[in-house]
Amino acid sequence: MNGFWTKNPSESTIELFKSKGLTPSYGGARDKVGGAYPFIIGRQNSKISFDNQGEVYSALATSISAWMTDDRVQGDIDEYATGNWTANVGANKLSDESRLMRPIDQSPPFSSLGFGRVTLGREKFLDYAAERFARSSIDRMLYWHAESDPSFKERTREEWIELKASWALAGFISASRLDEETEERNDVINALRDATGQKALQLDFEKDVFESSSAPSSLDKAGGLDISVWYERLTAEYNDKAERYLAKDTANRQVKLNEWLANEPAHIIHTVEQAVGEHGLPVTVELLNRVTRVIKSAAETLTAEADTRRGWIRQLPSYIHEELSRSSNQNSIRPEQEPVDLAVGRIGQAFEWESEARLRECASALLVELRRDFIEPLKNHLASSLVALQSRVAEANHSDGRINEFEFWPRQDDTTVPRKYEPAPNERLLVEHVDYPQEFEQLVSSAASGLKFGDAMPRIMNTILVGTVGDEGVEPEQQWTLIRNSRSWKPVVTAEATHVVNSPQLPRFEFADQPEVYVDRARVWMLRQGTAFQSYITEDLRNYFDQVHVDPAEFKKRKDKFTEQLRAALGSSEPLVKLNPSLLSEVHGKSIGEGTRLVFSSIPFEEGTEMFEVTKHALVTQGVWDDSVSKGWFADAKVDGIEIFAMSGFPYQPFVMDSVMEPIARGWLAESNNVNSRAAFWKWKRSRLLMESVPADPEVIESVLRGWYVAKSLGQLAVDATDDARGPALSVWDPEALEYAHFPHPLLYPGIAPSNDYPGIVLESLIVAMALISSEGSLKPLRAYHVLMDLGGSSAGQLSRTLEGWIRDGRLSPHAPEPDATRAGMPAQTLAGRQEALRVFLEDEREEFVAEIATQDLKTSVYNYPVSWEIRDDIVRVLSDLRDGVVETKAAKSGI
Repeated sequence: MNGFWTKNPSESTIELFKSKGLTPSYGGARDKVGGAYPFIIGRQNSKISFDNQGEVYSALATSISAWMTDDRVQGDIDEYATGNWTANVGANKLSDESRLMRPIDQSPPFSSLGFGRVTLGREKFLDYAAERFARSSIDRMLYWHAESDPSFKERTREEWIELKASWALAGFISASRLDEETEERNDVINALRDATGQKALQLDFEKDVFESSSAPSSLDKAGGLDISVWYERLTAEYNDKAERYLAKDTANRQVKLNEWLANEPAHIIHTVEQAVGEHGLPVTVELLNRVTRVIKSAAETLTAEADTRRGWIRQLPSYIHEELSRSSNQNSIRPEQEPVDLAVGRIGQAFEWESEARLRECASALLVELRRDFIEPLKNHLASSLVALQSRVAEANHSDGRINEFEFWPRQDDTTVPRKYEPAPNERLLVEHVDYPQEFEQLVSSAASGLKFGDAMPRIMNTILVGTVGDEGVEPEQQWTLIRNSRSWKPVVTAEATHVVNSPQLPRFEFADQPEVYVDRARVWMLRQGTAFQSYITEDLRNYFDQVHVDPAEFKKRKDKFTEQLRAALGSSEPLVKLNPSLLSEVHGKSIGEGTRLVFSSIPFEEGTEMFEVTKHALVTQGVWDDSVSKGWFADAKVDGIEIFAMSGFPYQPFVMDSVMEPIARGWLAESNNVNSRAAFWKWKRSRLLMESVPADPEVIESVLRGWYVAKSLGQLAVDATDDARGPALSVWDPEALEYAHFPHPLLYPGIAPSNDYPGIVLESLIVAMALISSEGSLKPLRAYHVLMDLGGSSAGQLSRTLEGWIRDGRLSPHAPEPDATRAGMPAQTLAGRQEALRVFLEDEREEFVAEIATQDLKTSVYNYPVSWEIRDDIVRVLSDLRDGVVETKAAKSGI
């Protein structure tokens, strides 16, 4: 209130602004320290009531979004605030009996705003569906192993996990393409083997050995060679040329290894993701645990197989001699004879054995690293994520203090809807929230090509869990995977056993353990373009009421529902503040609802359509249709709801608003009767200096201060200091009521108010007087302040008629207390005598105030300074102005 009426902030406030990087300028006619157009929004009006402030914030945020995005709403509300606020106060349209502001150029500080809406509620459905998908998916990850025995009556948790892992292990290993348990199951070595290249090298090698060993010029006269010569030549050729061809085979294997490393880790992760979606996290962790053992065994088996082949190679000389010995004439065996061909075949076979031995050594080394540096870390990360996710869903509060609502998210088969999806009291849904489960199940079936809900849900959950990488319906920056491989794995192994990678790298994995992440992912999945969910969620009012595509019976049902809900929204949209009708009449001369103005967001129905006429008829029957303006509420817009804003016709003082002042009054009345509770009530409540905290116009505040010292000069203040618990009871003589008008008792002061600090304490206690107006239902608590305003006069340069009359004529109102002669003189004295007495008193007051209040020990905490110290300059100025006014008063002249 003070900021609304104050144009020039104090130096301390300016410094505060500057310290935060703000450099505001003041002095303009419309400048204000506080908000230009304050709106009070409470939790109830005469039609509706929100349960708590959180519901108010949520409902308000939804309506403000329409305010921010609808040009029509912005324009109408801006017009009301900037054009009608002051206009509705002037021209005798609004009285204000509080006298806390200047009536000429000021207005009461607070208006109020209410809002209602009629909507399809698809944003609520989106949240509901996202949480249901997320809860169902997380439950599947955490508890699917015990789906048939949730109470563990048949088996323990560990037994179920081990059993399900046993069932899934063979399929998981096969799907992972890591099956190397026997000679017949060769997923890894088959992937690393370049079979075509190996065969071609083997044939080239055999040909090269044969040609080198059987050069025509080296044959005997019969065109042959002795068996011993063949043996020596073939053995030598193998030893000389095998490594060169094996090097080419190794290079081919390196290409295959590179391909495997580029593709298989991602495939393994994808297989693990599929396992999580199908079997749950606990079973998947156990599967990985078993796979590590299987891989270890496979690596050892491959090493043994390589050793076996090396043993065969060591028998190569005997195999060569054995094949050559098949010749009938061993003294001259010709090249084209079968024994030579068989012996060369044995050499090619030895090449294949060595190639396969090296292949198995490479695969074994790869599996060892895969187990140690990829599978084990992945298993450990998932095990840790499992624990974290279990903890997240079970914790009572999030780390930021918010209540964890996971337990209240809808489950897969729930047919009820959590309370939080109930519409706000001012919100009317065209599709009721209780229908969300049925709508959800129909959409799930549609999204899975018509499958039954129970069959469709697992498929969709698995899709949402595994991720959307490669899905063109999802923007690249929104895509996700269940397990993110944020750093690639680079093993040491190469195709050449004696060589290793110079810069190996361990992988890094990420797995979301925050339930809210799965809500966000489900929301993105549902909003993919061209899907049943996206079409339903983004449906607008025009499409919802499209007679071309809606069955006539369904259209009538929707139309009737719209009419009913629009009328209800209009009724609930009145300003959200509970007004006190008697105070509203006494203070402002108005009645509840008088002058209320409605603002509509764009209504998307075209003139000439049935929905236009339906809407118009509803507005006419509610008495809000105006032929001159109402057609402007309709506009082409893609919206799923209509927002209705209702603004108070006039700004009001806060004490006519029970919803604002009643809680303050209750708190004060309950806590003000002893020193400790009173101190606790007011502790840390005021953040600005007193002159910027008193709820009145600065000129009114100065008038009250002047009135205080006039009343003190004329002996019209009284004090009762007998109440040790509540402190002094102050009052001032009321010449109209012919009795003392009382200031709030106790005063707004944590202890017993000291007498030299009364001016500041009485001024601060105006806040209590305002609260008491609400509890007493009248302006009586302000009466003492009104008396001070009268005694203080309208401006610093003009004395009040009471003080001026005393100085000139020595007269006061009938029955008024007689002033102390030492302060104000006596009626029998002359004007000069009364002037002198008042001058001396006011100067003494000023000097005493400066000495006792304005001057404080700098070593003392500022928090212990008197309240009046905060307005020391104002009080010194007021006393000086009064002193000057007294001295300058002349005898009255008729002027005629």
